[in-house]
Amino acid sequence: MAYTPPTSMTPGQVFTASRWNTMVKDNFDMLASLANTGLLKWDDTNKYLGVGTATPAIELHTYSTAAGSHGMRSETTNASGYSVIDLKTNTRAYQVASGGSGTSAQAGACYIYDVTAAAVRLHVSATGSVLIGKTSGLTGAGDLDVNGAVAIGGSLVHGGSGLAFYGASAQGKQTVTGSRGGNAALNTLLLALANLGLITNSSTA
Repeated sequence: MAYTPPTSMTPGQVFTASRWNTMVKDNFDMLASLANTGLLKWDDTNKYLGVGTATPAIELHTYSTAAGSHGMRSETTNASGYSVIDLKTNTRAYQVASGGSGTSAQAGACYIYDVTAAAVRLHVSATGSVLIGKTSGLTGAGDLDVNGAVAIGGSLVHGGSGLAFYGASAQGKQTVTGSRGGNAALNTLLLALANLGLITNSSTA
Protein backbone atom coordinates (compact mmCIF):
# COMPACT_ATOMS: atom_id res chain seq x y z
CA MET A 1 0.00 0.00 0.00
CA ALA A 2 1.52 3.32 -1.05
CA TYR A 3 0.97 6.22 1.32
CA THR A 4 0.19 9.68 -0.03
CA PRO A 5 0.38 12.50 2.55
CA PRO A 6 -2.91 14.38 3.02
CA THR A 7 -3.36 17.86 1.60
CA SER A 8 -2.75 20.45 4.30
CA MET A 9 -5.46 22.85 5.38
CA THR A 10 -5.44 26.41 4.10
CA PRO A 11 -5.85 29.54 6.28
CA GLY A 12 -9.51 30.23 7.01
CA GLN A 13 -10.65 26.75 6.01
CA VAL A 14 -13.44 25.32 8.20
CA PHE A 15 -12.40 22.26 10.19
CA THR A 16 -15.36 19.95 9.56
CA ALA A 17 -16.16 16.47 10.85
CA SER A 18 -15.58 15.14 7.35
CA ARG A 19 -12.07 16.61 7.24
CA TRP A 20 -11.36 15.21 10.71
CA ASN A 21 -12.39 11.74 9.52
CA THR A 22 -10.17 12.14 6.48
CA MET A 23 -7.17 13.09 8.62
CA VAL A 24 -7.72 10.10 10.92
CA LYS A 25 -7.97 7.76 7.93
CA ASP A 26 -4.80 9.27 6.44
CA ASN A 27 -2.92 8.55 9.66
CA PHE A 28 -4.13 4.95 9.73
CA ASP A 29 -3.11 4.57 6.09
CA MET A 30 0.35 5.91 6.92
CA LEU A 31 0.80 3.44 9.81
CA ALA A 32 -0.47 0.58 7.69
CA SER A 33 1.93 1.53 4.90
CA LEU A 34 4.89 1.57 7.29
CA ALA A 35 3.86 -1.75 8.79
CA ASN A 36 3.49 -3.38 5.37
CA THR A 37 7.03 -2.32 4.40
CA GLY A 38 8.46 -3.69 7.64
CA LEU A 39 9.50 -0.24 8.86
CA LEU A 40 7.15 -0.19 11.82
CA LYS A 41 5.80 -2.98 14.04
CA TRP A 42 3.55 -2.72 17.08
CA ASP A 43 3.51 -5.71 19.44
CA ASP A 44 0.19 -5.20 21.19
CA THR A 45 0.77 -8.12 23.59
CA ASN A 46 3.98 -6.76 25.11
CA LYS A 47 3.37 -3.12 24.15
CA TYR A 48 6.65 -3.02 22.18
CA LEU A 49 7.31 -0.80 19.16
CA GLY A 50 9.77 -1.90 16.50
CA VAL A 51 11.35 0.47 13.98
CA GLY A 52 13.02 -1.46 11.18
CA THR A 53 12.22 -4.79 12.86
CA ALA A 54 9.14 -7.00 12.98
CA THR A 55 10.23 -8.59 16.28
CA PRO A 56 10.79 -5.79 18.82
CA ALA A 57 12.35 -7.06 22.06
CA ILE A 58 11.89 -3.95 24.21
CA GLU A 59 9.48 -1.01 24.51
CA LEU A 60 11.28 0.84 21.69
CA HIS A 61 13.50 -1.27 19.45
CA THR A 62 15.31 0.22 16.46
CA TYR A 63 17.12 -2.02 13.98
CA SER A 64 19.14 -1.59 10.82
CA THR A 65 21.61 -3.64 8.79
CA ALA A 66 23.02 -0.63 6.94
CA ALA A 67 26.52 0.70 7.56
CA GLY A 68 27.05 3.83 9.64
CA SER A 69 25.59 5.10 12.90
CA HIS A 70 22.09 4.17 14.03
CA GLY A 71 20.06 5.12 17.06
CA MET A 72 17.73 7.79 18.35
CA ARG A 73 18.07 11.56 18.34
CA SER A 74 16.73 14.27 20.62
CA GLU A 75 17.35 17.63 18.96
CA THR A 76 16.56 21.30 19.43
CA THR A 77 17.63 24.25 17.29
CA ASN A 78 16.62 26.85 19.90
CA ALA A 79 19.68 28.45 21.53
CA SER A 80 17.86 28.50 24.89
CA GLY A 81 16.64 24.92 24.57
CA TYR A 82 17.85 21.59 25.93
CA SER A 83 17.99 18.22 24.22
CA VAL A 84 16.97 15.70 26.88
CA ILE A 85 16.51 11.97 27.42
CA ASP A 86 14.65 11.10 30.64
CA LEU A 87 15.50 8.11 32.85
CA LYS A 88 13.17 7.37 35.76
CA THR A 89 12.58 4.59 38.28
CA ASN A 90 10.28 4.38 41.29
CA THR A 91 12.99 5.99 43.46
CA ARG A 92 14.81 8.56 41.32
CA ALA A 93 14.78 10.48 38.05
CA TYR A 94 17.71 11.54 35.86
CA GLN A 95 18.21 13.33 32.57
CA VAL A 96 20.99 12.93 30.03
CA ALA A 97 21.06 16.29 28.30
CA SER A 98 22.87 18.94 26.30
CA GLY A 99 22.19 22.65 26.31
CA GLY A 100 21.99 25.14 23.47
CA SER A 101 24.42 28.03 23.07
CA GLY A 102 22.30 30.29 25.29
CA THR A 103 22.02 27.96 28.29
CA SER A 104 24.96 29.31 30.31
CA ALA A 105 26.97 26.57 32.06
CA GLN A 106 25.34 23.77 30.05
CA ALA A 107 26.04 25.29 26.62
CA GLY A 108 27.51 22.66 24.33
CA ALA A 109 28.03 20.27 27.23
CA CYS A 110 26.77 16.74 27.75
CA TYR A 111 25.67 16.21 31.32
CA ILE A 112 23.76 13.97 33.71
CA TYR A 113 21.19 15.87 35.75
CA ASP A 114 19.69 14.44 38.95
CA VAL A 115 16.08 15.59 38.67
CA THR A 116 15.22 14.35 42.16
CA ALA A 117 17.97 16.36 43.83
CA ALA A 118 17.96 19.20 41.24
CA ALA A 119 21.73 18.87 40.78
CA VAL A 120 24.18 18.21 37.94
CA ARG A 121 26.14 15.03 38.73
CA LEU A 122 28.43 14.75 35.69
CA HIS A 123 29.37 17.47 33.22
CA VAL A 124 31.45 16.91 30.07
CA SER A 125 32.26 20.29 28.54
CA ALA A 126 32.59 21.14 24.87
CA THR A 127 36.37 21.36 25.37
CA GLY A 128 36.58 17.81 26.71
CA SER A 129 36.98 18.54 30.42
CA VAL A 130 35.06 16.33 32.86
CA LEU A 131 33.47 17.90 35.93
CA ILE A 132 31.96 15.75 38.67
CA GLY A 133 29.58 17.34 41.15
CA LYS A 134 29.99 20.81 39.59
CA THR A 135 29.37 22.73 36.36
CA SER A 136 32.41 25.04 36.25
CA GLY A 137 36.11 24.58 36.86
CA LEU A 138 38.98 23.24 34.75
CA THR A 139 38.32 23.67 31.05
CA GLY A 140 41.28 22.07 29.27
CA ALA A 141 40.82 19.02 27.06
CA GLY A 142 41.07 15.93 29.25
CA ASP A 143 40.93 17.87 32.54
CA LEU A 144 39.18 16.19 35.47
CA ASP A 145 37.68 18.41 38.18
CA VAL A 146 35.97 16.70 41.11
CA ASN A 147 33.94 18.38 43.84
CA GLY A 148 34.38 15.73 46.52
CA ALA A 149 36.57 12.82 47.54
CA VAL A 150 38.32 10.56 45.03
CA ALA A 151 38.92 6.86 45.76
CA ILE A 152 41.45 5.04 43.56
CA GLY A 153 41.47 1.26 43.65
CA GLY A 154 44.50 0.80 41.41
CA SER A 155 47.66 2.63 40.41
CA LEU A 156 47.68 6.37 39.85
CA VAL A 157 50.08 7.24 37.04
CA HIS A 158 50.91 10.89 36.44
CA GLY A 159 52.04 11.59 32.90
CA GLY A 160 51.85 15.37 32.94
CA SER A 161 54.43 18.07 33.53
CA GLY A 162 53.09 19.58 36.76
CA LEU A 163 51.62 18.52 40.08
CA ALA A 164 50.20 20.45 43.03
CA PHE A 165 48.15 19.93 46.20
CA TYR A 166 45.88 22.09 48.38
CA GLY A 167 45.55 24.91 45.86
CA ALA A 168 49.26 25.42 45.20
CA SER A 169 50.51 26.28 41.71
CA ALA A 170 51.48 23.25 39.64
CA GLN A 171 55.17 22.37 39.90
CA GLY A 172 57.47 20.13 37.91
CA LYS A 173 59.40 17.22 39.40
CA GLN A 174 61.28 18.50 42.43
CA THR A 175 65.00 17.96 43.06
CA VAL A 176 66.57 17.44 46.47
CA THR A 177 70.19 18.61 46.69
CA GLY A 178 72.83 19.03 49.37
CA SER A 179 74.67 16.74 51.72
CA ARG A 180 72.77 14.14 53.73
CA GLY A 181 75.42 14.49 56.42
CA GLY A 182 74.06 17.87 57.53
CA ASN A 183 70.80 19.77 57.05
CA ALA A 184 71.31 20.86 53.44
CA ALA A 185 69.41 17.93 51.88
CA LEU A 186 66.67 18.19 54.50
CA ASN A 187 66.25 21.89 53.82
CA THR A 188 65.80 21.36 50.06
CA LEU A 189 63.39 18.47 50.73
CA LEU A 190 61.22 20.71 52.91
CA LEU A 191 61.31 23.40 50.23
CA ALA A 192 60.30 20.89 47.55
CA LEU A 193 57.37 19.58 49.60
CA ALA A 194 56.23 23.14 50.31
CA ASN A 195 56.42 24.00 46.60
CA LEU A 196 54.05 21.11 45.85
CA GLY A 197 51.65 22.27 48.58
CA LEU A 198 52.07 19.13 50.69
CA ILE A 199 53.40 20.97 53.75
CA THR A 200 53.66 24.47 55.18
CA ASN A 201 57.35 24.98 55.86
CA SER A 202 57.54 26.96 59.08
CA SER A 203 60.94 25.58 60.08
CA THR A 204 63.72 27.91 61.23
CA ALA A 205 67.47 27.79 60.89
